[in-house]
This record gives sequence, structure tokens and C-alpha cells, in this order.
Amino acid sequence: MNLTSVSNTNEILDIPANSLDRLSGRAQLSSTVQIPSNENEQNQGCRRSSRQASIRTERENTDESISTTEHTTIDGTPGTNSSETDFFTIHEERGEENEPELNTGLNEDIEEDINIGWGMNNLNNNDEHGVDIRDEDIDLEVDPFANNNNVTLDELKDALGNLTLDQEINGDSASLPPYNNSELPLRTDAEMNSVNKNIKKYVESIKRHRLNCDLTASDHMNYLEILVEMNQSNAPQSLFDRVARLIQKNFDPQSLSGPPTREKMLSWIERQVHPNELRHLSVPRTTAITDCPSGRSVSITHFDYEYQLALLLSNEEIMDPKNLLFPNLDDPFELLPPDGPLEDVNSGFFHQKMTRAICKRRFDLLFPFVDFCDGTNVSRNSLEPYLRCLGIFNRLTRNKPESWFSLGFFEPLVNFSPLTPNQKYESTDKLNDYHHILKFLMKDCVKLEKSGFLFDLDLGKDRVFEVVFWPVTQLVLGDCKGADVLCGRFGSHRNTKGICRDCDCPSNEASSSVWQCNFLDKFTMKSKTIEELKQISFWKLPCNAFSYVNTHIPDVWGVFGITPPEILHLFYIGLCVYLCQGFIFQRSGAMRKYLDASAISLYTHNKRQSMRGMPSLAAYRNGFVTDVAMTTGKEKFAKVFLLYLFLMKADIVECVFFIQYFLNK
Repeated sequence: MNLTSVSNTNEILDIPANSLDRLSGRAQLSSTVQIPSNENEQNQGCRRSSRQASIRTERENTDESISTTEHTTIDGTPGTNSSETDFFTIHEERGEENEPELNTGLNEDIEEDINIGWGMNNLNNNDEHGVDIRDEDIDLEVDPFANNNNVTLDELKDALGNLTLDQEINGDSASLPPYNNSELPLRTDAEMNSVNKNIKKYVESIKRHRLNCDLTASDHMNYLEILVEMNQSNAPQSLFDRVARLIQKNFDPQSLSGPPTREKMLSWIERQVHPNELRHLSVPRTTAITDCPSGRSVSITHFDYEYQLALLLSNEEIMDPKNLLFPNLDDPFELLPPDGPLEDVNSGFFHQKMTRAICKRRFDLLFPFVDFCDGTNVSRNSLEPYLRCLGIFNRLTRNKPESWFSLGFFEPLVNFSPLTPNQKYESTDKLNDYHHILKFLMKDCVKLEKSGFLFDLDLGKDRVFEVVFWPVTQLVLGDCKGADVLCGRFGSHRNTKGICRDCDCPSNEASSSVWQCNFLDKFTMKSKTIEELKQISFWKLPCNAFSYVNTHIPDVWGVFGITPPEILHLFYIGLCVYLCQGFIFQRSGAMRKYLDASAISLYTHNKRQSMRGMPSLAAYRNGFVTDVAMTTGKEKFAKVFLLYLFLMKADIVECVFFIQYFLNK
């Protein structure tokens, strides 16, 4: 488990320290490593400003090196195992050959020697957070991590800060230097000019507009609640107009004006929510992407990133101080204790380290994002939104739908236009197109990461702080398939040599309790060749969208460290299911009948208990052994709880062991 995933699962794995003494991969980082040439120094938008050497941009042609045994075409012709409504399904080569032994270590001497200062010596470096890029485009044509096999010691030092490699892997927050925001220097006027001020202006304009709106005198207010209820009930859109006419006919027949239609209601709501001068920013945009790596073209729907963020920050109900994660509302710059318990996204190693690395001026605040990406079926087609939520919200607030906003949507496969009617759509083509579109959607996110943005943080009781928020992507949630795509992993978990996207555990060691995993870091993955990546079931991507995200921070893990397993598939319908199946599999027929009878008895005596925190046993009121169809994740967890109750009863424990003992005899 990587450090950012701890905040998602609230678990800490007790891994022996000697098993984490080096990163995985073939990269040997030594003082004699070759430094890349300085030919791309002008690419300010896609490199860290603190690097002493820019990154080479030569790209290997992977089209001839990567082959697949299965493919799909744009028109869904035979030869595919995937539905044409899915954006893609990545297939992997089926192979039974033995995996070559991987070199799983860095240079041992380097691990002890890496210990540099934490950026305080860079306080006068105007390039630390980039130049003013609000009104200019970032050059995203050069991938910082594409096919560049020269891993430098300076890059790793830059990512580690003042930590050793062991401390980074183990998330040793206690080894971080002390942090006190009030002791940091103030931002100079020149530095303040490079900070984004658009979002603050948008928020002020939105609040001023809504304060001046007079909703009480409008006849539309009488129909607003009806519209809201019908939308929440998924009623047909045309039904509102008929209901509105019936209401007026029966309750206000003397009215000279007709009732508002649904279209007029939506137009009226738009005028109340958005200021007239900013209304154009609220409209979804459609942009034609004609330069996909596969040669295909598609039109993408997306939104204005800064304005969507301003709408969320101007929502006084959501931005209520009780919904925020600041431990001290009188001093929002105060951090939690580095060695404290892991509770939420602001309590882990990631938040501690990134605050020290990015917030180098007084009144700087870390602004983490929690992203979500998953597809859904709409009218027999798939639609995949990419959503963001503020990491300064507590968990209860993050669970509310109004706390999220959308960057845009990935279109279904049928909406992609091929160059030729019979053009094949290989698995790698789908993956590269996906990352190309994601790179486009996150273009404005990268800009804001480089510049930061000014904001008046109102924490109530006259506690208003003018802060500079520094955005950073801390977590990307999604199912296993979606997260594998973001990391460039093979789409299947059958007959693949590697089973994980965050470590090097081979599939044939997945059941081993003694296997020592080496976490995958972006530097090692960057240095691997196509064949080496195949040995751990990864593609060599010419363009990974997350190569541009968080490039201004000391980040070792990259996308492999911000895509943790999600609790539903990992725990509820994963470990809970396997645990019960393993227990039942070893029981005899007589023992299984006894367990079923015990489950019925336990449910009968506990079905009316008043402890709301206790898992419900209702799904297993007819027995324990036989699987119940259509159970939820929490009901599967309840089965583990039922098993725990079994083992608390002396008669069951005796039957389990003694009956099994005599049967074995």
C-alpha cells in the first residue's frame, strides 16, 4: 500500500523495514549516470523548475514493438471480446514463458547518502512555482517521462527532498523538517504577479450577484420545488409542462400569464445562479480533438475549469467551516502532528511532505484534489466523466454530490471517427487516445498547479485569511479497470505476469504471505524498456497524461502512488468473499449443515437488537453456506461478522475441529 492510499483505507500495513530498502526496477542510480542534454530548456511548462537539466524528448516508436493478439474495430467487427459501448478494453499478450529475473534495487550506497535541504535555499528563485501562465498555453507536446531511459540522481534527489529512500517508502513523517507558516517570508510583488487571481474575482462576482438577486417576487419560485422533485425522481422532462398547466388551471385559473415551461425555468435559474458577465463560462464547451495518436478524431465536451472551481468555492453551504479539514480554524496553516493517527486525507505523509515542499511563503496553503473517474451506461452507450473534489473537505462533505465538479467527458468508442472505414483500433491505440484526451481535459489543472491562486478563506467569526492555494492531485478514485488504464497497465488480470499496478508482485506469488513487494516509482518505470514493462504487465506509453500532473512537487511515485485500490472490490467483494469461501471449502457436509442451522439460530435471536453499528444478518437468515444472490458489499462483510460469531461459540468451535479431526482419521 502506498502512502496516499492509507487515507483511503485507513489502514497501515506492517511491512518489515528490511524489505523496503530499495525501489524496484533496473535503474541503477549512481553518481556516474549520464545527464540528459540541455536542448529543451525552453519547455517551462512540462518540467520541474528546480531540475538542473531538462529532459530529452526523443520518443521510441512503439507501434512496431508492441503487438497484441486481440483487437477491435470502430464498427465492432468480429475479433473483439469487448462491448463496443466501452471506450476500450486493454488486452494483453498471452504467454507462458518464464519471467526473467528483475534487478530490484537501486545503488545501495545512494540510499544512505541522499539527504539534501528542503528548498528553503530556493526562496528567492522566481522559477520555483513557474512564471505567469494564466494567459498562455502550456506546451504539452513534450512528455517529461516518455521513453527517456536516462534516470538522473538529481531527479531522485529533487523528489526525495531531505528524506532518504527508506524514509520516503515508509512514509516517515517524523523525519520531515519542522514547519511553521508564520516564520516563512512574505511573497514579493513580483511573485504575487504570477499568482492566478481570476478565481477570486469569479467568486466575488458570483457572491455579489446572488446577494442582489430578489427571488421572493418571482412567480417562478412557486414552480421551482416541483422542478427539483421531478428531476430527483427522474421524471420525463415533458411532464413538467403538463403538471404546471394543471396547477394553474386548478389553483390559479384567473392568471393572465401562462405557467412557465421547463425551458423557461432553466433559463431563469441560470440567470439567478450565474452573473451576466460570467454566464458564458457556465456553458459546456465542445472541442474537436483531431490529433489523437491513433489518427482518429472525436469531439469532447468539457467545462471551464477555473469557473467550475469558483462555483464550488462560492457555495457558502459547502464552504461552511464545519465542512473543512483545517484542524485549527483560528490558524488554518497549522498542520496535524506528523506522528499522529491516520484519519483523513490531511493526516498522512503526503499532506505533510507536500505542504513543506510547496508552501514556501507565508499564507500559502496546500489545496489537494481528490479525483474520480468511472464509466456509466447511458442509452446503451458508455459515458465516462472525470470529476474532482476538494481535499480540504471532510469525508462527510466529500460524499455529497454537490461537492464534486466535472472537467469533461470521455466519449464512447462509437463516436470516434477513423481515418479509413476499415482502420483497426488496437488496444494500445485506445490507451494512447484515452491519455491524449485526459491530457487535454487536465490542461487547465496543470496551469493552476504551476501558478497557484489567490483566495479569501472565510472561516467564520470574522476569521478571513487571504491565502494562496497551491493545487495538487493527491488521489484518483475509481475501479480497478479505470485505475489500470491511468497507470498504463494491461487490462486483464488473467494469465498476466504482474498482478498489481503499484508494486512488482508477480501473479504466481499473489497468494504468498512472505513475498516482499517493491513499490513502483515513476523514475524506475520511466527507465524500463518495452520488454521490461511487459514482464510486469505494463505498456510503454508515449504519452501518459499524469506525466504533467504534480511535476512541480517532490513526488517519487507519480500516478502509481495516487491510484489506490478502492474498498468495495478490494475488501467487501474481495477479501470478505475469499475469507468465507476458504473457511467453507474445508468443512464437511455435516459441518456445513450445522453452520446453516447456527446461522438461522443467531439471526432469530439477534434480528431485533437495537445496535445500529452491528452488521445486519438478514441476508443469511436461511443459512450461512449457500451464497445469497445479489448481496451488497456490506452484506458480504456481515457474513464475515457471522463467521466471527460462530467462532465465539464453544459448541461450534468444538464441532469445527473435532468433527474435522475424526473425518480426517
